[in-house]
Amino acid sequence: MLVLPWKEPLDVEWVIDHFTCIEMEERETVSGKKYHHYTHSEGEPDDALHGFIYSLIADAVGKMAAPLVIQDLFG
Repeated sequence: MLVLPWKEPLDVEWVIDHFTCIEMEERETVSGKKYHHYTHSEGEPDDALHGFIYSLIADAVGKMAAPLVIQDLFG
């Protein structure tokens, strides 16, 4: 859940702008299969949206039973 505590709406308006700049377009592959493509206009920031998604991933990883292990894949 995302909670935006604020006293003045103008203080968090930029966060809402970051979340709402993403638009979904329905596209079609060469074979005719339809899919959703998410985009936003060039120059419109979406950093708050990505930060929120990354925090959800970090929270989920933190709740995993086994500890997260970083290891060398090529060693």
